[in-house]
Amino acid sequence: MALQRRTSYIRGIVALLCVAALALTMLSGCEQVVDADDIPYVERIVVRGKLRVGQEITNIMITRTLPLNESFTAEKAALTDAVATITTTGGLGFYPDSTYTLVYRGNGMFDVPGLVVVSGITYTLNVAWRGKSVHASTTAPMMLEEDIYKVTIEKFRDIGWNGLFEVIVPTVTFATHGNPVYLMTFDLLYGGSTNEPQYPMPIRSDQRIVRTSDTAADGLIHLRGSADNQYYGREDVPVTGLSMKLYSFDYPFYEYYETERQGDFDINSDIFGSSGGQTKWNVEGDGFGMFIAESVVQKVVPVV
Repeated sequence: MALQRRTSYIRGIVALLCVAALALTMLSGCEQVVDADDIPYVERIVVRGKLRVGQEITNIMITRTLPLNESFTAEKAALTDAVATITTTGGLGFYPDSTYTLVYRGNGMFDVPGLVVVSGITYTLNVAWRGKSVHASTTAPMMLEEDIYKVTIEKFRDIGWNGLFEVIVPTVTFATHGNPVYLMTFDLLYGGSTNEPQYPMPIRSDQRIVRTSDTAADGLIHLRGSADNQYYGREDVPVTGLSMKLYSFDYPFYEYYETERQGDFDINSDIFGSSGGQTKWNVEGDGFGMFIAESVVQKVVPVV
């Protein structure tokens, strides 16, 4: 009797395996392979341009979208015969309104040799290529080192998995000009022990973004380091300073920042990296992308 039960049990297992194999076969037979050639391809102009106050206009990348069945290279996507110009306005007589033609220098990159970005000037990009066109405007913001009123630093102790830490949270107070947005990054600088280099090194960073509308009652912005990204100095390696960069961007950057991976990206890398979905671009027409101006102030504050 026991032998019969074991035989029936084994037969049941075999039957289940056969049913599973049949189901897998049927499912695999239902798969439909979509050929990349069958996916509609819409050719668009793509612009990646960042202007920095005090520097010449360089590295304006103007390319096109490629079909899905083509691997991307700058050479394939480059628009070597695009006609691109930048028009400057708003110089209040000090800088006459002018139009400049961009010069192609390879790998999809265009420059305007000799044209230095000035705060308060509006730069309008126009690109025409084979019946398609795009345009975008950005006003170069103003950011002066004198606008940074003070940098305060909070310090307290905490215990982590590998010992005692010193937690450092900075707050920067600064004035605003116009209606830009501000992005701040921090780096702790440390060194000076017998076992470490005598020169400062960055050990942890953070970035926060605010708008002019975040101004406090005193007319200033008080930008505090994120509670989620505090700064830790090792007990045996004293923190010697804090290196801060305060970026001021034209306002369209805020919408881009909030939609491009929900602000989760590194400002020190390519801000025009992979898209996070419904990204808000400021390039309009037969294409998309960003054409934005920025101003940067860097300040190193001692930590005592």
